Amino acid sequence: MAYPITTINKKLKTSQNLLLNYVKVLIGYARWQMALALGLLILVGLTEGIGLLMLVPFLHLVGFVPEASTPTGIIAIANQLFATINLSLTLPTVLCLYIGLISFRAFLVRWREVLLTEIRLGFVDHLRIRLSNAIGQANWLFLLRKRSSDITHVLT
Repeated sequence: MAYPITTINKKLKTSQNLLLNYVKVLIGYARWQMALALGLLILVGLTEGIGLLMLVPFLHLVGFVPEASTPTGIIAIANQLFATINLSLTLPTVLCLYIGLISFRAFLVRWREVLLTEIRLGFVDHLRIRLSNAIGQANWLFLLRKRSSDITHVLT
């Protein structure tokens, strides 16, 4: 059955309004936690990218990348960075930095997951409390017209 375009637009607009209201309530509930979670998402992505870039000097030191007379590209940048922090580009230093970076990334991922779980569970509790208060303050005539199974279903 084909719906007229106006019906589809109304349903889409209603869905957009519901999503917008949901996001507004969520941000109102956990504004700073959401900002921290976004920051953690960005940091995890950056550490993952840096970890992948660190594989190139690691492979160069192991011997998988052919030796060039002068280092170019990522290897030249890695040489400059290591020289800036007074480290030599050797296998043990690259390996230790890589392990440290991966450990830091694992810490960030755990922190992000714990934070997002706290936000999710707290927000669900917040919505349940709001719903219980709304039902408690509802007009009795309105509640009598509703099936008790519908109210029970919403509350559980």
